[in-house]
Amino acid sequence: PNENIYFTGDTGLFHDMFSSVQQTIDRTTLVTVILVALLLLLIYKSPIAIFLPLIAIGCSFAVSLGILGFLGEAGAKFSTLAEAYLVVIIFGVGTDYCLFIVSRFREELVQKERGEAQNHSIKHIAPVIAASALTVIVAFLSLGVSRYGMNTTTGYAMALGVATTLLAGLTLVPAMMSLFGKYLFWPTKISGAKQQVGFGWHTIGNWVSKHPVFVALPITILLLLPYMALPHLDRSADIINQLPQSSESVKGYRVMAAHFNIGELQPSYVLIESTQGNITDSSSLQAIEGIAQSLASVQGVSRVDYYSAPATQLAGLAFQLRSIGDALGTGAGIDQLAALQSSGQILQSLALKYPAIMQSQNFIQAGTNLTNLTTLVTQIASAQPADIPMLFAQLQSTIYNASDNLNGLVSEFKLESSTPFSASLMNTYFSDDKTIARINVILSGDPYSEEAQNAVSNLRDTVAKNVASSTLAGSAYYVGGESAIHADIMQTNDDDFGRVVSISIVGILIVIAILLRSILAPLYMVATVLLNYGTTLGIATWLFLDVMNQNSIIFMMPLFIFVILVALGADYNIFLVSRIREEAQNKPIKEAVRLAVTNTGGVITACGIILAGTFATLTTSPLEIVFQIGLAIAIGVIIDTFLVRALLVPAL
Repeated sequence: PNENIYFTGDTGLFHDMFSSVQQTIDRTTLVTVILVALLLLLIYKSPIAIFLPLIAIGCSFAVSLGILGFLGEAGAKFSTLAEAYLVVIIFGVGTDYCLFIVSRFREELVQKERGEAQNHSIKHIAPVIAASALTVIVAFLSLGVSRYGMNTTTGYAMALGVATTLLAGLTLVPAMMSLFGKYLFWPTKISGAKQQVGFGWHTIGNWVSKHPVFVALPITILLLLPYMALPHLDRSADIINQLPQSSESVKGYRVMAAHFNIGELQPSYVLIESTQGNITDSSSLQAIEGIAQSLASVQGVSRVDYYSAPATQLAGLAFQLRSIGDALGTGAGIDQLAALQSSGQILQSLALKYPAIMQSQNFIQAGTNLTNLTTLVTQIASAQPADIPMLFAQLQSTIYNASDNLNGLVSEFKLESSTPFSASLMNTYFSDDKTIARINVILSGDPYSEEAQNAVSNLRDTVAKNVASSTLAGSAYYVGGESAIHADIMQTNDDDFGRVVSISIVGILIVIAILLRSILAPLYMVATVLLNYGTTLGIATWLFLDVMNQNSIIFMMPLFIFVILVALGADYNIFLVSRIREEAQNKPIKEAVRLAVTNTGGVITACGIILAGTFATLTTSPLEIVFQIGLAIAIGVIIDTFLVRALLVPAL
């Protein structure tokens, strides 16, 4: 009753990971629905109007999830986290699209009849929403060039969700607006334009349009300050720190780390594949032994386990025993008999590491002889002087026999004899077709740590060097295991960054250029969202590592929040700049900026708050990967809403 039982290791850790993902999906969906409903009620002040976006978003989410389900049934694979991100993306952008349509409709109702107001609103806002959604879709699809499956499949899933939401916004939302009719904004009434008094978006629009330099310069400096935290950005793919620390598998892992060499839990391995066929000939075996011994000297390696790993120690022990036997023949060596006790301990440890060794007659006889040696030593200590010569002769003979047994065991480990135990070694360390050899490498530290990943890199360099200089030159070689997987994940993610960033930026620039029929505007619009990305990453680095004292930032966060922030930042800029362009058709540019900020400031800010709120719901997740990404994006959206889009872009 006082014992604790833990199930850990890969299976336990991933079981708890999937359980946490499901908790994240359930909790995020519930919190997001409640949050969006409350914010919409606050904005519209109408219990009827909030149903329009909620119905459209709910249908979009259900349809998207259904399509993903059919694709999954057909064999397509998606990240387990895709559904959690899909919830916040669809609710976030879906609410934005509905708000822009309804707010423009409400604005037009002041001057036009209901049907004309709706047609005019859809005519002007539909292309903008379509272009906005297209930038988000392009950004998410750019993740498709990523070689890391989690990024790729999540990008496809979110692109599908945004496309479905756009379709609902352009079809279902106008249909429901017509269906609700005059009751859409009940109980509020639409009257003439509200008198602009006090501080509001008209004030901001006036100030920005009159003093663009005094707005743009300090805002830019302010956004650059968090960049100072970026050199301290420490990323990791450590699954242990991502999981809730109360998870059974994590508790078990901590127990292992406290009482055992944690490297034993997740060993690495080296595979060497011969291109010349059989890898068990004598020259190849010598080469494998040399390669394995070279790995033992790599920093961060605790021990190396291969087919003949104990052979050197056993051969040394056999030599020591024979030397003691020779000394006994000359009447000396009695003082060295204490060393025999360690021989028994070595054999016991071999039985734990190689259970099949119990089939070896050499092992069994060596153990028997060592037991007999202990008995003889005890008898000598209490024997009569006349009996000592006979006991010494028996002792010498037994020592020689034990030495021969150990040499025979060495022969089995080196695969120089054919026994059940050597056959077991062959099956354990070589493939069935005898073309691949396996070497197990146990690291000295946490297999998920940065030190372990550095050790993997050093192991690969050492293997490459030693294979090339051995008789196995030209053979293929691989370093695998959990530490190697995490090292490759980090490297793959880093390699993906440049490709994804390039494609997403070019794609977004093309979409904005086509919409605005401009070259300059898309450049500074994208430049501002890139500036915001660095600001957000700097704040996240400072917040997570310095304030919250978390171990590291999840490795995929820089790439993931780049795609989302650039897409959504461009999204809001499109709404603003397209309105500026519309007003500039018959007004000076500064007046167009003033009117655009005045008319869109409130609704874009409301959209930003809702979008930030939906991503903030991810902070309720027990998973650190979801928590960090959700909070970082929420921070980025708030910065974009109140600084970049509200002040910097209009000033530029």
